[in-house]
Order: sequence, then C-alpha cells, then structure tokens
Amino acid sequence: MLSRAVIASALLSVVLGGWGDPLRDLGVPNYDCGADLMKPSARLVFCLTSQLTRKTYTSAFQIPTNVNSVRPGDIKVVMALGDSITAANGAGAEDPLAVVLQYRGLAFMAGGDKSLEQHVTIPNILKKYNPKLYGYSLGIGAKWMKAHSDVIDMANDWKLLNIFIGGNDICGLCRHPDYAPSNCVAEIHQAVQYIQDNVPRVIVNLMSMLHLELLRQVDTGNMFCLALHTDECGCEQNKNFTDAMISAALYRNINSSIRQ
Repeated sequence: MLSRAVIASALLSVVLGGWGDPLRDLGVPNYDCGADLMKPSARLVFCLTSQLTRKTYTSAFQIPTNVNSVRPGDIKVVMALGDSITAANGAGAEDPLAVVLQYRGLAFMAGGDKSLEQHVTIPNILKKYNPKLYGYSLGIGAKWMKAHSDVIDMANDWKLLNIFIGGNDICGLCRHPDYAPSNCVAEIHQAVQYIQDNVPRVIVNLMSMLHLELLRQVDTGNMFCLALHTDECGCEQNKNFTDAMISAALYRNINSSIRQ
C-alpha cells in the first residue's frame, strides 16, 4: 500500500503540474535480419517413396533437441519472473496516480502490446521470428496467462524464461540484514535449479540488476519520486548507506556470484 505522503504528493503533482510529458515509446521500424536468419532451425525432413519397400514416408519438421541449435524462431513460449519492475509498474503512466498500475503489456521482458515497430520488448522481437509465440502479457493489471495445452507441447517445445529480480533486496538491505546479496543469490540459484529439474527445454535468461546507486541522482529535486521511493526503496534516503556500498552489493556480490 502507498503511504499518505505518496498519495498526497501525487495529487499535488497533478494539481501543480510539473509531472512532465509521458515517455515516448521506442520502436524499431523495418526490422529484418534476412530471410534465412528469420527462419526457425527446425529443419524439414524429406522422405521419398522407397522403390524397394513401396512405402511412402511423409515429411515432418524436427524440433531441435540441442540448445545450441535453437534459433529465435524455435522459441514457442516466453515467460518472466521478477518484481514490480518486471511487471512494468507505471511504464505507461501519463500522470502520477497511474504509477501504481502494472502495464504488463509494455514490460520489456514479457510484454506483447503493440508491435516491435512501436515498442521494443523481448516478446515483440521474438514475434518477428515466430508469429505464433505464446505466454506474453497484454494490457494492464494482473492478467493470468491463458493455458495453451492444446497448442503447446511442454515436453518438446522450447521456452524462454526471463528473470530480472533483486532490486527490492538492495532497497531494503540497510534495514534487513537477511536481505544480504549472498542470500539473494542462493535463492536465485535454488529457483533456477528447480526450473532445470522440472521444466524441459527451457532457456533461462538471467539478467543482472539495475544500477540502483543512480536512483538518488534521478530523484534529485523530484518531490513525487522521493516520496514514492521512501516506500518503495527505503534505503535510498539513508545517508549511511552510501553509493559505494550499493555498488559493492551489486557488483562484487550479486552480479559476480550470478556469473559464477
């Protein structure tokens, strides 16, 4: 829940103005990698009628069995695991009050709103290679992914899972020692191991964290952002929690451990 201070500052920003213009969508017009690269790697196997056995073998597409052979067009399902940033909180907000909304269709890891020409997301890129991609989010709010058991073969179809998480741990590290980067990394490893053990043919895209030490620079002089992040990132205004400490947690602990 947002505090009264955040709500009051949002209303004040609306009344007084100064909120600024909404961010412009960034798209990639006329995206093309060439016909050969845009194709899936699943190859068509041709079997002709045998003159000896008189049997006719029909052609069929073979799904890659090795991850090193997978092309973007072979990915059939896209998924995301993360926090409010992954869910695109406020990504399409046109006023301070709309920051509380989750614009999941615009989320860079899982959003499928618009097209690549209008808005860059990983699913919108993948849809260029495979128009029959499933799993991406649409619209605003907590919309559940529709089950596609009739068209998805969980055992054989390739899936992409994007993981972008950990910002909340750093934002609370100064107040909660159990948010230590080593604990965060251990839990991520546990989650990835569980996925590997239980989900076949899934590619895990594990992204490193944002440069949260820059948050203070972005918020300087912005009343609404300062009030919002008092709730959302309490350690931002803790002067004893220095930029160097945040950077150390990000680089030497979390990012280096994930790379291992």
